[in-house]
Amino acid sequence: MLRTILILGRVSNLPTVWTNVLAGWFLVGGAWNWELLWIEIGVSLLYIAGMTLNDAFDAKWDREHAPERPIPSGAISGGKVLALGAIQMLAGAAVLLTLTRIQWPWLACLVAAIVIYDAVHKRTPVAVLVMGACRGLVYLMAASAISRDGYFPHLLWVLAGTVVAYVAGITVLARSERGPDAPRWEKWLGRALVYAPLFALAIAPGEMTDAEGTWIKLTLWIVSLVFVIGWITIVSTWFLKSEKGLAIALLIAGITIIDGSVVWFSDSIAGMVALALLPITLLFQRFIPAT
Repeated sequence: MLRTILILGRVSNLPTVWTNVLAGWFLVGGAWNWELLWIEIGVSLLYIAGMTLNDAFDAKWDREHAPERPIPSGAISGGKVLALGAIQMLAGAAVLLTLTRIQWPWLACLVAAIVIYDAVHKRTPVAVLVMGACRGLVYLMAASAISRDGYFPHLLWVLAGTVVAYVAGITVLARSERGPDAPRWEKWLGRALVYAPLFALAIAPGEMTDAEGTWIKLTLWIVSLVFVIGWITIVSTWFLKSEKGLAIALLIAGITIIDGSVVWFSDSIAGMVALALLPITLLFQRFIPAT
């Protein structure tokens, strides 16, 4: 049963959510403390709740197209999955509202985006933007615990916005690569969108406030920029043609290096932690499917 719950929650992708929180938190001047840990826990619960509810909403579709998923395979009933997802969602919201200073409107928007996506994503292609918005809202919600006046630096807005496009691009690719009849323009749109975070990486050095270690930071930024470009290009050009499932998983894992490369200039330790979570994500994905 435990493995079924882990599969439902796509927990192998959790490190990418943790780096979203790190970026949102440190880009507005956050510090290492217990509140950051509680935000990570609360957001993790919301993420696995959204993934779990996704299976509940998609049960009928999965019976025809993905019979190996927990509900159609008989590992767990649809009713239990729905109840589990609701409990996880309520637990995450409770943690964030009682143990952190995040502003509730951002939490309400995130919960609404998760539920809307789960409910409509099989009905309209516009839902890919809602999926991306779920990620973007994580940055802003984490930042709201520090920025009480509602002001967020422009780099945070750019990072959140470009990751919205990145996740939307991954979702488009996951859909468009299902068969040879997918429109070519749709495939190219997905491949173009996954390059969107490069805008955030390009302006990240301008946010550097500490002159100490400037050359080291800039050198590592150049290395990470080249690595991100290479990662996206290789995955979206080569792996996507032959190993679609692996390609989507690798692109999801790439969120960690995007966050790490941007937050590096605000907090070098946070940047290193985010980058270190890439191999951990890849390791987790070997045991729990990313999609």
